[in-house]
Amino acid sequence: MIRTMITRDTIVIDIYQPPQRLRYSLMAQTIDSLPFFP
Repeated sequence: MIRTMITRDTIVIDIYQPPQRLRYSLMAQTIDSLPFFP
């Protein structure tokens, strides 16, 4: 399950796949370096 939450200046990507949970929090200025997931 991938959940993306975009606020005015922050992007939060929540990836939940048991037993792992990855959470990325990005400031809007770093959107160019957004990692890609297969």
